[in-house]
Order: sequence, then C-alpha cells, then structure tokens
Amino acid sequence: MGLLTKKLIFLLQGAQMSHSYLSKFALSAVALGLASCATLQGLPETKPSASAASASTKPADAANTATAAVGDAKASTAAAPAARTPPAATPPAAAPGTPPPPRPFAEIIKDAKEEKGFFTTWYKDDKVWIEIPETMWDKPFFFSVNVTHALGDAGIFGNQMGGYLAAGRGAQMASFRKHGPTGVQLIAKNTAFTAAKDSTAAKMVERSFSDSLLGNATVVSAPHPDRKSVLIEANALLVNDYPSVAARLEQAFRQPYSFDARNSSIAHAKNSDTETGFHVRAHYGLAKVALPSPVPSPAPPPKVPSTLPDVRSAFFGFYYGFSKMPEPMRPRVSDARVGYFSTAVSDFTEQSKREVKSRFIHRWRLEKKDPSAAVSEPKEPIVFWMDKNVPLEYRDAVKAGVLEWNKAFVGAGFKDAIVVKQQADGDEFDTSSTRYASIRWVTGRGIGFGARGPSKVDPRTGEILDADIEMSDANFRFFQGRQVEDPPRPIGQTAHAAHAHFHANGELCTYAHGKANELAFALDLLAARGDFDQSSPEGKQLVLDAIKDTTIHEVGHTLGLRHNFVASMSITPEQLRDAKFGAENGIASSAMDYNGLNVALKDERQGQYSMVTVGAYDKWAIEYGYKETTADTEKAELGKLLARATEPALAYATDEDAGFFPIVEGIDPAVNRSDLGNDPLAFYEKRFTLAKELWDRWQAKQLAPGSEYEVLRRNFQRGFAQYEVFGELAAKYVGGVTVLRDTVGTGRQPLTPVDAALQRRALNLLTKNLFEVDSFKFKPEFLGKLSIDFDARWDNFDEETGGGSIGALDFSVAGRVLSIQRGVLSQLMRDTVAARVIGAPEKLVDPSKAFSVAELYSTLQKAVWSELTTGAAISPMRRNLQREHLRMIAQGVASPSPRTPADARSLQREFAVDLLAKMRAAVGRAGSIENRAHLNEGIALLDAALKAQITKALG
Repeated sequence: MGLLTKKLIFLLQGAQMSHSYLSKFALSAVALGLASCATLQGLPETKPSASAASASTKPADAANTATAAVGDAKASTAAAPAARTPPAATPPAAAPGTPPPPRPFAEIIKDAKEEKGFFTTWYKDDKVWIEIPETMWDKPFFFSVNVTHALGDAGIFGNQMGGYLAAGRGAQMASFRKHGPTGVQLIAKNTAFTAAKDSTAAKMVERSFSDSLLGNATVVSAPHPDRKSVLIEANALLVNDYPSVAARLEQAFRQPYSFDARNSSIAHAKNSDTETGFHVRAHYGLAKVALPSPVPSPAPPPKVPSTLPDVRSAFFGFYYGFSKMPEPMRPRVSDARVGYFSTAVSDFTEQSKREVKSRFIHRWRLEKKDPSAAVSEPKEPIVFWMDKNVPLEYRDAVKAGVLEWNKAFVGAGFKDAIVVKQQADGDEFDTSSTRYASIRWVTGRGIGFGARGPSKVDPRTGEILDADIEMSDANFRFFQGRQVEDPPRPIGQTAHAAHAHFHANGELCTYAHGKANELAFALDLLAARGDFDQSSPEGKQLVLDAIKDTTIHEVGHTLGLRHNFVASMSITPEQLRDAKFGAENGIASSAMDYNGLNVALKDERQGQYSMVTVGAYDKWAIEYGYKETTADTEKAELGKLLARATEPALAYATDEDAGFFPIVEGIDPAVNRSDLGNDPLAFYEKRFTLAKELWDRWQAKQLAPGSEYEVLRRNFQRGFAQYEVFGELAAKYVGGVTVLRDTVGTGRQPLTPVDAALQRRALNLLTKNLFEVDSFKFKPEFLGKLSIDFDARWDNFDEETGGGSIGALDFSVAGRVLSIQRGVLSQLMRDTVAARVIGAPEKLVDPSKAFSVAELYSTLQKAVWSELTTGAAISPMRRNLQREHLRMIAQGVASPSPRTPADARSLQREFAVDLLAKMRAAVGRAGSIENRAHLNEGIALLDAALKAQITKALG
C-alpha cells in the first residue's frame, strides 16, 4: 500500500495544477478508492486501548494527554481540510466516592526484579515501577529526553538530543509533587524567575510565574513499612507523547498521526547511582490517510513520509533520563564581548537593583587536581564518548578534532581537560544517557544539517551537564565528492535560516553543510587542474582535514561557545598563503567562524586548506570561561581578560550580527559566513575567478567514453554556488556599518559607516561579475551536455515539498543566472540599505566623503542597461535582468513601501524618468522584434508607474 499511496497522492497533487488531464469526477473517484485502501486495520483512531494499562485509565493520564494535545491543536490549524484533527483531551471523570486504599508495597513487588539506582526500579512482566523515597518529594532532579529512533524524513531524525515542539529543548529541572491522596505530578520547575526563599519577593515570584506539568501518575502502593517510599507505574508516566511527535508529524505532513498507546511500551531501563533512564518504544499511526483536495487549494496539501514501508505506521524511540542535580556551581557572568551561550535568570530579591536579569555562561565544571599549580590536570575531565556507529575511517580525524581543544585549555590552567573514549561494539550502554557526552552519526532523507553540537545545562548556573555531537552521514558521504540523494545546498546570509538546524541551545548551525559544498568545489577544481584527485593521499587528507575542522567547530559549541563570524578578519592574505602558519595558528582566529576552504589561484602559493587547530580567539574565550578564580578575585581577573577585547584577533560577532535575512539583516560587511582573510572583497573576487576557472576547465574537458554527463551539470552548479554566496556577501558593503561591541573608554566608535571607497569597490566588483554584458558567457556545445542522473530522478522526489524536485531534464542557464542577479539586485535596492546610505553623512565628520543613493542607483542602471548607450543587441539573459530591474523601479515609483526613505523614493522617480527617455530613444534601433517588444514593454511599464504616482499624489 505504501508505494501506491505515494504515487496516487503525487498524481492528485499534479492534477491540482492541470485539470485538463483529469476531471473533478475522476479525481474524486481516485480519492475515494485510495481512502478505502488507506485504512490501517486494527489501528485505533485516537482512543488509547485498554492494554495501555493504567496509563489510559488513571486520572493522571488526562494531564499527559492534555500536554501533548497543546502541540497537536496548534499544528492542526494548518492542516488541509481533508485531514482529521485529533480530538482534544477529555478531563478525567470525578471518582465516585473514596478510592480504595493502595495495595501493600510487598504485594505489588512480589516476584518483581529490583534494580537500585538514583530511583530504585522494579520490573515484572511488562510493568515497570519507580520507587519514590519520602525524601524526594519536591526535591529537584534533572529530567531530559532524547529521540533515539525516528522517521528519517522531513527533519524528524533519530539519534538526536531533545524533543519536538512542546517538549522544548528536552531538558528540565523537575520534581515529583503529591497531588491529592494518590496523585503524583512530574513538575518542570520555573527556574527563569527567582527570589531568595525568605525574601519578601519570594511570594510575588511564586504567584507571578508558573511551573509546568510534564506528566503524572498514580501511587499504586502503600508506603514501604520501613523506607516510607511508594511506587508509581513508569508506564503511566512515560508511555505517552511527551516529545510532541504527533504534532511534529502533522506539522510536517498535514496528516493526523496520533500516539498509539496499545503498541507502545517501555522497552528497557538502565540504572546507576546518578541516573535512572527509560527507553520507550512509541508507535504513531494514521487511521486514514488524508488526501490532497481534488480541487485547487491555497493550503499546502497533505503529504506522506517517503521512508516508511507503510505510511500509516511509524515507530519512535525516546530516552527519558532522571538524573541527580549537582551541587550548584558558582556561575560566571556573560559578557557581550566574548561569545558564550548563556542562561538568563531574573532574581527579584533585591528591590534596589534596577536590572533583575543576570546571564550566566554555559560551561563544564572543571576543577584543578592541584590548585597551586599554574597548569594542572582536572579532578574530572570532560569525557567525550565516540559512539560505536562512527565510521572506522573517520574516527582518528574526529578524535583529533576533539582533543585539539586541549591547546586552548592550557591558557585556562588545565592539562588534558578533554578526554576521548571509544564505545566498543560489545558495550551495552547508550550514549543518549545524560551521563555520556557523545559523538554519533545520524542519517535521514533530506537531512538539513551537516553536524551540530547541542548541550543541556543546569538552569540555575549554566553548568553543562550533557552534550551530544551529531554528524550527518549524508554530509560526510558528500565529503567524498559524489552527490548523494540529497546533497547539501550552498548557504548564504539569505538562505541560512531556511537550511539551518537549531542547536538545543537555540543557535543555528550549518557549518558542516557549507563545508561539504566548499570541499566538493575544491576537489573538483583541483582534480580538473590535475593537482591531485580525490583518491590520492593528498585528496584523502583534504577530506580528513575537513572532518577534523568540522569536529573542532561542533566541540566548541558543546564547550559553550557561540559562532564568531568576524574571526577571519585577523588573518592577512600572506598568512593564508603560508601553510606552516595556517597549520600552527589557523586560517582564522577562531574555529567558531564558518571558515571557507582556503583554495589558491592556479599560480598562487597554496596555504593550509582547512581550520585544523584552535585560534587566538578560542584560547582567549576558553580562558574567560574556564579559568579558576575565587569569588573575591573573579571580577578583577576577568576584567583583565576583557580589556584585551579590542585586539583584532579577539574581535567577536555572531549570528544576529552576520544576519539571516529576512529574520535579521546583517549590516557589517566584515561579519560573514564562509569568507577568509582581512580583505573580504579580494577573497570574493578570487572565488569568482576560481568559479570561472572551474567552468573553463570543464567546458574544455573531454569525458571518457561511458561516463555520465551529469558530472558536467554538477560542476556547473558548483560554480554558480560561488556567485550566489559571495555576491550576496559583497553586497553587504553597500550601506554597510562597522559594528563594534566596545564599552566606553576604548576610544573607538561602536557604529561607523563603511568607507565610501570600499562601497564603490564592492559595487564595481558586483557590476563587473554579475551585471555586465559579458558576465556570463558559455560555449553552446557545453550547455547541450548538461544532462541529469536519470536513475536518480525518482529518488530525488521529495514528498515534503510536494514533489517539486523530480528534476527538469533541461538546465536553464538563464534562469540560474537570473536567480543570482535577482538576489543581489534586490539586496542593493532594499529600503534599509537606502536608509543607511542616506543617514551615513550624519555620522561622518566630513559628510562630503559619504557614498550616496544617487551613485548607487546610477551605477546599477548604467550596468544593467548599457546596451541603450552602446547600441548593442540585448541578449535573452540580459533582457531577464533588465525586466527584474524595471520591476523594482516601477514598484518603487508606483507603490513605494511606507519604509522607503523619501529621498530614495524621489531618486527612483528621477532615474525612472531618465531610463524611460533612453528606452524611447533606443526603441527605433532595437533591431530584432524581441528587443523591440522588450523595450516597448518597458516603456509602457514605466510610463504607467509614473502616471500612477502622479494620480496618487493628486488623489
């Protein structure tokens, strides 16, 4: 049934776009036929079955259901009309009379197996009980969830830290609370708002901010006669949809998946002195498959997963950990000049304090064995376990990447602060446990990240308690230079948010994703040059260095560090060409930047390709976070470190500074992803040159008989990716502002408009490479060879996007070029850019030296419409660009945004009038009918836009 469902849904989706092929009556018949065969026999629609034991009959379960239903209800609002919305939770019925007394403790555990640990557990048949000591009521512990097994599709992957949607980041400080005579609630403590226990503000905080209910159960035993502890059923507490998978599935597919308690259970449990963990096997099912509407609808249609043998059924695995909370560590205050993840706590105790919020950095607990030594081994090192699923051929590179951080910890006073251990094939422990910081491989269809390094922290202090680095198998296969089923896509500022994956701490990370594209580009270029091929020792080392580079970056996240996208600015072009310098010091001052691959021009000296060590910023940041101090000396000692923040190699700027438009616009052109060196414009020009070299070499290359033409298309696309990423970054110079995180007293201005000469240089770079007549020229015989991988056409079908990626046979060069030109042109024409350019003179001592909007618009118009002056024929590719420019000008004139600065609006009209006159003068000598039609259309459009503006003004 699975393949039939997928094919028919695809047919229905296609029919929505072309009703000439199927009548509405025929579509309805297909839909009814599919619906009749899409019912999963025996699967309850939403009602939990009796076999779920007390999980479905006790009052406690109502709250569990209600918790999951919050996410389900939100997701269902976006469902297509054909989808059935899961019913909301039903409140528990009032108990008729007094409940019977709990059974004796000994009777419950008769013949059960005891396993002592943080919470003692008891096992009998399919039942698991948790013994709650009298001392653990309302006592906080650490509760966490990881997704161990999942769908492998639509961003829903296994081997991942945290839950989905309502489950937040998958970690809470929690406690067990008594509720009525026999009820037990699992409560997530609200640690974000606090006050000293005996202060006058304590009651105010308690009444102002709520805790949250995570789950509940019922006491099933009388107190133990000696220990006074009681038993609750772990099945009732944990066999539910706490991670909000049903809501996540409905969000992804617009299908009403529901949690199926009958086919869910606790698979097994693990116990130790510090943690009690439970592995839950959870089943989710569809009673009926929702079908796309047979008539066109603006709402996205329902889809089905592409990775299941039967789309109506999916098993998930969850790991729930109950861990001992550590004694609170002395927190360290966050500072905006050094990039750490942080936890915010609002303390209302002192009425005299104007600011109640404090931010504590995330860091591991490290204490010296020998406090008197300048450098000492730690009492307990940070231990990373390499999961047994890490490929053997990559283990040495991954281990080296982890241990590279020990160089940074020496400055903080620690030797061998980090240790790597290998999980053996025979080891039975699960690296999902909170007790094990780990590195493991993940896979899935369309996986949107290359690697990530999330962590879980003590919300009281910021102490990191667990971290799991997740490496994408697809991404590292791509490192080997061959396209996989779902290859990574280039990531620039605009596309970053769309393709990124959030860390559990809330930061986007696509470093490995971008590194795969960089490596593939470099390998193909170097192979085309004949420098070396991928199978050579040099080629293999290039891949291993990229893996080490990625590992260093992700480990940095697990140590608490955020991205630093200005770190490349401290390295000179000469240092980039020095392989020895790069190996010892890095190709940037931080491994937390998105460091591009350092590929030299053909006749240029080649330096170190990847960032294979930690940089100066990394060492300084680790010293700030991990240096041991006393409460009395900490402020002064950290102050000395922060006083160095003005050093070029210690500059810091992060995601929100680089921007990911349209969420946040990056305005500082020195703060970027994927660049290298302290002259970014020179780097971008080099990349344009390398892309052209790649094109030239592959246009001249003779493919071996029997080889596939698809390799030409792939390399052609890789060249365009360079233009897409670096054209966007170069455009940031226009209207750019240099932003510094300085405090008062450094003598530097925190906001400075970018020098006009640099803005002109950037604009000239863009017009030369993107907007001139000869910017994109290719051999016709080469373009006719840009075929596809025919065998992979159906493999690349993506139900998540409605089947849009079943590849077009033809490759539209004009369309690909226009997409790049449109992105950069729209960036340069933004209202926010115009506003910054117009406001720049106010911030300059000599306003006459400022760059102007008039110069921007004039330069663009001359480059885009150069044929009007030269009289040259206008090619189809150039007509595309000119139409795009016309559209932007006409829209700005006829229907300006309320955010458009007045000066920009009047200048757009001025240049529209000028362009209109030039088109009218040129139409008579247009030559071909296509060019004449193009110019006449432009004349009509601008004429109408100008008249509409006058009508608005008069009206």
